[in-house]
Amino acid sequence: MITSVGVFVIFFWAVLQALPLFGLNLGPLLASAGIAGLAIGFGAQTLVHDFINGFFILIENQYDIGDNVRIAGVKGTVEAMSLRHTLLRDEDGTVHFVPNSEIKIVSNTTRDWSQLTLRVTVAYSEPSDRIVKLLQEIGDEVRHDPAYAEDIVSDIQVPGIDRVGNGEAEYLMLVKTRPNKQYAVSRELRRRIKECFHMQNVQTPGPGRMYVVDQDRAS
Repeated sequence: MITSVGVFVIFFWAVLQALPLFGLNLGPLLASAGIAGLAIGFGAQTLVHDFINGFFILIENQYDIGDNVRIAGVKGTVEAMSLRHTLLRDEDGTVHFVPNSEIKIVSNTTRDWSQLTLRVTVAYSEPSDRIVKLLQEIGDEVRHDPAYAEDIVSDIQVPGIDRVGNGEAEYLMLVKTRPNKQYAVSRELRRRIKECFHMQNVQTPGPGRMYVVDQDRAS
């Protein structure tokens, strides 16, 4: 190996010495080689940074394929990952190739469990205890429904009123679900809340208006 390197160095030096004999000016050639070397060096530096970041992302298990994350200002689902880059697909279906060197902070919304926060708005005149009881009953029904029991990791909580104003009151429902299951659970809760409020004649903030907002989606 050392002999081969030595032969190459001697050959390269001999070529450089022979070029002026053929009327070739080494100055521009060496300058171009220097500029090319700098460009390659900067490119290699970024590439090395990509690989180092990618290595730690994989070793520390910061996220995995299928996780919903926010990295480098982009939010989406991880579809592929390597030492070089991470591929995300956002809610619009757009695919983003994010170089690992651009990832400074990782926000993983599907690690271990997901938090679903529903804000249910009704008329101010509705008795608070009645609304809390109805929402808790709906939460318990969904929690023990075989179709959703495995997706909800703990009892659904209804802390009570979170906001009052403009003739309306806003109640909170807090739900912990398995990763990526909060959307299906949210849709079912909203469906049951609508049906229940209709059957129980719960007054809404205005005619034909009932607000059940998923805080994650609202943000």
